[in-house]
Amino acid sequence: MENLSQTKQIARQHQLGLLAGISLLSLGLLTGTDHVVSLLLPVSLKVIAYIRIPSLIFCYSLWFAFGRHSALYFPVRLLQWRGVLLPVALWLVPTVFLTLGHRVWFPHIVEPIDITAFMLTGLLAEEFLFRGAIYDLVLSVSEDKTGAKLAIGYSALCFGLSHFQYHHFALTQAALTQVLYTIVLGVLLGMIRKRSG
Repeated sequence: MENLSQTKQIARQHQLGLLAGISLLSLGLLTGTDHVVSLLLPVSLKVIAYIRIPSLIFCYSLWFAFGRHSALYFPVRLLQWRGVLLPVALWLVPTVFLTLGHRVWFPHIVEPIDITAFMLTGLLAEEFLFRGAIYDLVLSVSEDKTGAKLAIGYSALCFGLSHFQYHHFALTQAALTQVLYTIVLGVLLGMIRKRSG
């Protein structure tokens, strides 16, 4: 019995180390992955990195490797879409306004392909990483009933802090605003993740 307890404790320590490593990686993972791949690709294929396909594949791989799911499970179950549409609308309207109108969040968005990278592949990569791998790892190391709340809070904090990478980790007003905004958004998305299973 003591052997089983020690094995569980060692497994938990490994999961905590993995969680810490992925959390630190998340600070520069999205832009870093795409940048490194763009350096390796010929000019004719650089669009693959530009629209963030490498970071999408990497984040999906992390979720697939460390998430709690079956092999063919997509991380969103069918749920009441009205409960999802309101938070998405509350996020989408100000984001589009601030991004396109005032260029607060992502000053480098100027071309339609930039919007594709931001609104499609970038968002999917973030979901696989933060509400996928990190959320599931926090749940797996939690020992009590507060695991879901801890997973929501921790994944939201990592999600928010990762947005410093888009401002080159400078503590500017735009960076701090985006980080605070995305932490709140991360809590909303984490609550949706909890409800969807």
